[in-house]
Amino acid sequence: MISYNSLYFEKDGKPWFSVMGEYPYSRNDCRYWREGLAKMKSLGVEIVSSYCCWIHHEEAEGKFNFRGNNNLRRFAEEVKAAGMYLCLRVGPWVHAEVRNGGFPDWVENKGYRARSNDAGYMADVKRYFLKICEQCAGLTYKDGGPIVAIQVENEYSQWGVQGKGIGDEHIDALIAMLKENGLDVPLYFATGWGKAATGAAIPVWGNYCEAPWENENGELPPMDGYLFTDNPNDANIGSDTGRKEMDATIAHSAYPYATVELGSGIQVTQVRRPVITGEDCGAMALCKIGSGVAMLGYYVFHGGINPTGVFSSMQEYRDESNLRAGFCCDLPERNYDFQAPVGQYGEIRPCGRELKLWNYFIRYFGEKVCTLPVRLMPGNAAYPGDLDSLRCAVRERGGSGFVFFNNYVRHYPMGDRKVEKFTPAEGIEFPDFTLKNGQYCIFPFGMDVGGALLRSAEATPFCVLNGTDYVFWAYEGQGSLQTEGTPRGKLIVLSKEEALGSVCCDFDGADRLFCSESEVYAEEGKVVMLCERDARLKIYPAPAKAPCGFRETGREGVFTVYEKAVRPSLFSVSVRRGGAGEKYRDFELEVSVAEDYPHTAWLEIGYEGDRLEIFLDGEKVADDFYTGVPYAFGLRDYGFPSRISVRVWEMRQDAFIYTERKPLFEEGKACRLNSVRVRSQARVLVCPNKT
Repeated sequence: MISYNSLYFEKDGKPWFSVMGEYPYSRNDCRYWREGLAKMKSLGVEIVSSYCCWIHHEEAEGKFNFRGNNNLRRFAEEVKAAGMYLCLRVGPWVHAEVRNGGFPDWVENKGYRARSNDAGYMADVKRYFLKICEQCAGLTYKDGGPIVAIQVENEYSQWGVQGKGIGDEHIDALIAMLKENGLDVPLYFATGWGKAATGAAIPVWGNYCEAPWENENGELPPMDGYLFTDNPNDANIGSDTGRKEMDATIAHSAYPYATVELGSGIQVTQVRRPVITGEDCGAMALCKIGSGVAMLGYYVFHGGINPTGVFSSMQEYRDESNLRAGFCCDLPERNYDFQAPVGQYGEIRPCGRELKLWNYFIRYFGEKVCTLPVRLMPGNAAYPGDLDSLRCAVRERGGSGFVFFNNYVRHYPMGDRKVEKFTPAEGIEFPDFTLKNGQYCIFPFGMDVGGALLRSAEATPFCVLNGTDYVFWAYEGQGSLQTEGTPRGKLIVLSKEEALGSVCCDFDGADRLFCSESEVYAEEGKVVMLCERDARLKIYPAPAKAPCGFRETGREGVFTVYEKAVRPSLFSVSVRRGGAGEKYRDFELEVSVAEDYPHTAWLEIGYEGDRLEIFLDGEKVADDFYTGVPYAFGLRDYGFPSRISVRVWEMRQDAFIYTERKPLFEEGKACRLNSVRVRSQARVLVCPNKT
């Protein structure tokens, strides 16, 4: 049973703090759904959220498409097989950077008032919802399926209008329609920002570390998301509509605080080209936990590729016939990578490893954390531009809890801070320490650790292994633990680098940490490594025998080190200059492989210009707006093509564009291909050695 109170969610009668991440199924190759879900789970995601884009399923009126990448039922079944839960964001208006906000063109051309209880509109919505319900039959939580939550509508502010058939009444009518037709789930959500109507749904919130929808080509001021605050509303979300005010009309309500769009990446637009780091997103995640969040939902966690429709590209604003006059939030036609923790072609990025630290904290300590009230410490920064005050919050009850520190704001140095005689609760005083610029962490106090009392720690809790070993991580120069008594297991402090490289998997009958520079995740009961070079793996606790095919080569701290030779796939790439137009240059690439094809491979293309387009047999299959980061084109998804056409479009020096990494301009313009190389990964199974 899943329920909630004003502070937290419950599952089977126990507090439930979950991590949710967006995986846009209709923007991904269904052949790799299972692998993508396994990677998300390894990074600490428990609930998969996904938009159902109406235009993807019914581009032409009455002609539904639930095949291939649109096979919603198969996706839900894959989520169940992965041991995860599912939140469907069914709209019918979803935004999601989709053409018409997800409405098919024929809906836009009807004479009714959409997004209201207009009879004509609701009749079309019901016909669509019935198809969604058919796809999900038998897969709801009450039927033993994975679907635990539904979000209706999105950003439903309706410009502040409330009344008959719109606002709360419309939200409630959508929920009633879903329930009546079989999508009866424990949780119904609606986004709360922008003075939104949410009806009887639980309001869910968001924060982003940048605002690439802004019509600004300079540095933006500090973002709200780096504050500890009792206001869940991000003033920047929806600011493209002019709604910049900080308003939380339903923030202090009878519902637990949950996010659905905490940015785990950010889009790149025609005007703004931000480059996101793991720290940009990780510090926000910590601030949400410290501010009282009880469900941490990320957007987007697995990037995607926009499908091409019969009548349009389906991209939100790229088609000039659908371009809002003067609007700057123009995305590429195909690219919906979002700089996500798991990229559009499946690569786990540094941002994924960073967010895993906070997702694991929730996985192993969330049941306690979500029950604890929040207290903002005296002197805590109250507005985003305050870069001098200590940003600090406490979640505590009865002398036991956690202190949250944030000394990171994207693009704004904070300076080192000496923290002296810090007292988060009566009778608890931390030793003096220095919080350096860019650091953010969670320090526990009054915490039971396997029968001993951890009075305080200058280290962030990471995980618990086999119910006995408590694992923490700490920045260099920190890591001290003040304990009373003898714990049943070990208290282990990793470096942050070790924690970033570690995932927890069941292996040979025990929970173990697997630490590697390579991608490591569990899939169908197996531990998988994806290696660009020879496999090097550190394991704690060490298994009785080296994994099959590996040899033990030493120890590093608590870890035992194992290695295995991996034969690389050898690629060669040749580049030939093609034609040129007034504002672009074409290049022809020939790619060959000298060995067996790898598990996956990317063509990394370094270029300078406004944007890049990639063609196979004359069809545009991928594109990218220039950020200064090479574009990684997934070769596996297209059958490892040998001939690839690349077009680089010119960027002018006087263009109204914000880039963090400026191209080299010659005579006021940039349009060149700088480098091309192939990166590949071999798939290595880590199996117990039974011999």
